[in-house]
Amino acid sequence: MSRGQVNEISEQKLIAYTGNYTDYLRQREERYEQQLAAHKNQQKEIQALQQFADRSAPSPPKLHSHAKLNKSSAWN
Repeated sequence: MSRGQVNEISEQKLIAYTGNYTDYLRQREERYEQQLAAHKNQQKEIQALQQFADRSAPSPPKLHSHAKLNKSSAWN
């Protein structure tokens, strides 16, 4: 018995699935679940990197109140 092939165009790519239509539906669902899991992992990684960057970024220098007063008095 020869196995068929079902082709699908998704996101401008041709994807070949082996087997009959039922096999195609199962394989497509598995592929979708894998892509979804990869996306979730990528989002977690992005969030972790952003948190690291936020913690590691230098904070802007703070002006003391007397420094502000000295600047304003220089103009008088």
